[in-house]
Amino acid sequence: MEATPRRLKQNKRTQLSNGDKILGGRFEVLKCIHSRGMANVYIVQDANLGKQWCLKEIRKSEAGRKNIEYISLLQEANILRSLNHERIPRIVTIDNDGDSLFVIMDFLDGMTLKAFVDEKGKIPEEMAVKWMLQVVQTMGYLHSERAHKKPIFYRDMKPDNLMIRPNGTINIFDFGISVRVEEKGQLPDYTLGTPGYVAPEQKRKDLPIDLRSDIYAMGMTFYFMLTGIDPRGFLNSKLKPISDWSPEVSPALIKIIEKCLNENPDDRYQDCEELQYALENYRFSDEQYKTSARRKVYTVLSLFIVGILVGIGSLIPLFMERAEEDNVYNNAVLVADQSGRLEDYDYAISLRPWELKPYEGYFEAIKQDGVFSQDEEGKLLNHINPNLKRIKESADYGKFSFELGKLYWFYYPTGNAESGSTLSIRWFEDAINRNYEVDESKIYQKLGVFNRDISKSVKEASDSGMYKEYWDNLLSIQNSDTSDIITLQTNISIAKCISTYANNLRKDGVEYDEVKGELDKLMLFLGRYNANADNIEVVDKLYKELSDTLNGLEDRVRVVYNISNPGGSD
Repeated sequence: MEATPRRLKQNKRTQLSNGDKILGGRFEVLKCIHSRGMANVYIVQDANLGKQWCLKEIRKSEAGRKNIEYISLLQEANILRSLNHERIPRIVTIDNDGDSLFVIMDFLDGMTLKAFVDEKGKIPEEMAVKWMLQVVQTMGYLHSERAHKKPIFYRDMKPDNLMIRPNGTINIFDFGISVRVEEKGQLPDYTLGTPGYVAPEQKRKDLPIDLRSDIYAMGMTFYFMLTGIDPRGFLNSKLKPISDWSPEVSPALIKIIEKCLNENPDDRYQDCEELQYALENYRFSDEQYKTSARRKVYTVLSLFIVGILVGIGSLIPLFMERAEEDNVYNNAVLVADQSGRLEDYDYAISLRPWELKPYEGYFEAIKQDGVFSQDEEGKLLNHINPNLKRIKESADYGKFSFELGKLYWFYYPTGNAESGSTLSIRWFEDAINRNYEVDESKIYQKLGVFNRDISKSVKEASDSGMYKEYWDNLLSIQNSDTSDIITLQTNISIAKCISTYANNLRKDGVEYDEVKGELDKLMLFLGRYNANADNIEVVDKLYKELSDTLNGLEDRVRVVYNISNPGGSD
């Protein structure tokens, strides 16, 4: 039985108590992480999946002036559910319950960068650069029009919003004041941001939103990492140079941070790609490196005569080194192709992640157990995301993105924070843009968009007509592949469409005879089906899911369409 939430008054914001159950009893509150900022934040246990999530809650009655906190949480949820990046949490559920808006997302275990520095002190240069590169790459994804049509202005970069995970990756969280940039010259609704980290132009409501403001905040965050000094303590005085706090930091790295922190956005790095390149190559502009390089030049010049005599021979090691690299890579691909093992493909791709040749075998290796797991997804995206720009330069990128889209659509496990069909959208869109299997890609893309947008459309009462299009698209892919898993997944999608949306299909003009005909096909398929796949366990599970979905479905459809039961009464 679902408990009535016991609410405690704290800092003018009521909060749920440990043990409270919400949203039909599915989620149980384990702990309140904090009740400050713009929402209550909890750890909750999912009774259906047996795992823990992060829950954010805001009550409309306590949402601040003009409901700004409620609007911010809803805005954060809508932004997050459109993203697909391993270093950004995913949305599980967005729901209202009485006065409260609940947003359930991935729970990030670890320690914030702020807490880490406060506890252990400033971060050594090499580690700081490594971590900051992850941050810059993720911010580059947010700013990219290629990744999602409208760039996202994060607006609150600071150490408090960076989580150091146990595996060493840095996740960005708390998108409460982030905003999607819909058009050039867009003005901010509010002048929000954290003092000490916010860029000068971000404090003004009359200036357009500028993604370079995030560059400034990243520079200030980097300053904190290298010095341990929080700029929030210097709001009324000028920050000292990094060298005053940390004289061991490379002058070249200091110049990069200083460029990020220029008052004028035109004098900063103009995008994350520029900043990433500077961080990856800063040692080549370092004075100590230059001094060492000059010594090497002098040495080479002093041996000039000897160099002439052996000039041709001196080139041989360079060619040999490149040839050896090619040999190692080609052998790795050959071994992977022969073994078919996922770990062999993973190693081959790690050598040259921008080369698409081994990915085809990698995709097939993932399919062997019938499931594209989140762990496999994380490893794959760790190859793809940092190298996506180079990967897109390949002539075969259209095929690559199409096959990756199908991998998500058919093999990604159900019950995850976001469905595989939704995660596949960006890849099918890329396949369309590259003119690869355009008709089929458009169908899958539309199916994914339906699954992503239907809940929102229902709430906005704009869902009329969507169900028939979804139905027609599902039927068009019904016999597109002979694979056991793909065939079963497609038939399950059709059965669930009927089970979930029968009334909507009727309203959209789908006739009973058409629905009944598809049910007959599915029942015939169920009776004749004989699995011949290697991954029989997954296939059996899908078969049972289809059987369970079809159980009693014909009777329910007759009720929806007001059709008499043959041999019975109305």
